[in-house]
Amino acid sequence: MRKKWFVAITIMLIAASFVVPVGMAEEPAKVQYEASAPKLTKDQQKEIQAIYEQIWELKKQLILKYKDCGAIEPEKAEKIIKHMDAKIRIIEKNGYLPPFGREHKRKKDKAKKNWPNPRD
Repeated sequence: MRKKWFVAITIMLIAASFVVPVGMAEEPAKVQYEASAPKLTKDQQKEIQAIYEQIWELKKQLILKYKDCGAIEPEKAEKIIKHMDAKIRIIEKNGYLPPFGREHKRKKDKAKKNWPNPRD
């Protein structure tokens, strides 16, 4: 019986020696993208704009088809299309580039509070 307890405690100590250094490790440095955001030429912007327009039209057709089939309510379909229009305007305003260096609201809030989230 003593031998079993000795083996169990030894295994727990060995496992704890691996877990503690991982928990004490520093977070990796965040990469700053704001300074390295590329600039697109007019031709590149036109090409990307054409692709976005194709994507938008196909998504709009899909939503309208769902609305016609009754899978989506007409009010919800209009709301989705309005949201897509707003997104397109933001993308155009940013010069057809993704938003480099943008943090999500939840991450900012979590960093500000420095409090553990119960859902994590």
